[in-house]
Amino acid sequence: MQQIKIEITSSDQAKAGKFARECAQDHCDFGKERSLKDKFHNVYIGKLGEIIFEKTMEGKLKQGISLDSKGGADEGFDAIGEDDVKYDIKTLDSEWKNKVYINHPDWSMGQCDAFVAVKIDEKTMTGTVLGICPREVAKVKLKHDEKYNAHYISTEDFK
Repeated sequence: MQQIKIEITSSDQAKAGKFARECAQDHCDFGKERSLKDKFHNVYIGKLGEIIFEKTMEGKLKQGISLDSKGGADEGFDAIGEDDVKYDIKTLDSEWKNKVYINHPDWSMGQCDAFVAVKIDEKTMTGTVLGICPREVAKVKLKHDEKYNAHYISTEDFK
């Protein structure tokens, strides 16, 4: 997949911000205690990543991302492609340079067909889809980060 920087518009920021304001309180910490500010930022960046992915797909999704904050529990995927592939979009900000964290990998890997890595640069307000990693590859490449007690896939595994 060719990496192309996509501009994050003020409309994109507004959509992600609205979603994050409505959902941050209920955002799962995955066993870590985080402030509401941190939760908001995580949800906001994640939703921007989903918006960037949807823009790169240029209408090639059967089911696009949801901006409905009333959806309840995470289904384990964020979008469905024309070919019925279920994508779970994983968004990195400047703090996470080369690790794409997969929360609850046993569950996540059963819900989606492929993971998508999207990098958000908040300084330039651009997003880049780094690539796609099929579930089968992710299962083999999954590593454990002792520092954060979390599972991840290297960005090098996204093509």
